[in-house]
Amino acid sequence: YGVPQHEIMESWMISVNVIRNICAHHGRMWNRIIPVMPQLPKTLKNKWIVEKPQLSNKLYSSLCCIAYWLNSINPNNSFTSDFKTLLRKYPNVDTNAMGFTKEWEIEPLFRTWNGELEWSTVNSQQTLSTFFYVNRQQTTDFGFDILLWVVSIYTTL
Repeated sequence: YGVPQHEIMESWMISVNVIRNICAHHGRMWNRIIPVMPQLPKTLKNKWIVEKPQLSNKLYSSLCCIAYWLNSINPNNSFTSDFKTLLRKYPNVDTNAMGFTKEWEIEPLFRTWNGELEWSTVNSQQTLSTFFYVNRQQTTDFGFDILLWVVSIYTTL
């Protein structure tokens, strides 16, 4: 899978398992602190992130690992574009609360190729407090969509 050490792969597997369990029990994901942090090496064999997140105990770190893993298995997978579509469906979700870097969409790992580079924009300017109180139903739907999405990933691995 292009991961240089088994300890790194093990940390990724544990992290994905924790996320799967949170989603399976309808837990909140959008601003959750993940208790198990995946190890994020500086470089990897295939496309990887240039800018590491400040907090690696958020969802973004695990999504980086999943994206890398899936790209290693099937370079033509739709994980990145599916995730961007999910964020467009819920534009009020604050990517900063999930640990995303400011320019995550232009990271080599998250660029998608559909004839040309897709540079989608996600509105992450809304504050967490406004998001939480105004959009409770949307956060529930987002959590459910992530659950379905993680389950679909597990079935492909």
